[in-house]
Amino acid sequence: MTSPIDSARRLFDDRFGGDPTGVWAAPGRDAQTLRGFFDLLGAERSAQITHVSADGAPWIATVLAERCPEAIVCADPFHVV
Repeated sequence: MTSPIDSARRLFDDRFGGDPTGVWAAPGRDAQTLRGFFDLLGAERSAQITHVSADGAPWIATVLAERCPEAIVCADPFHVV
């Protein structure tokens, strides 16, 4: 069975040139910026996302529901403490 981390690495490998430590960053902290990430990833790869760790900002939940509605969303460790 493939772990969620391995799946995420494969998504980044396929889209971002084989770098399994790929990090995406862009200016902005809003729904439009996050949608830009999903636009680059594409609908097919976005649909493969199974888990997302994020803070509790409502705009994040809105975009995740649009772009990867089947993903399990959990609070990131930084925001839990």
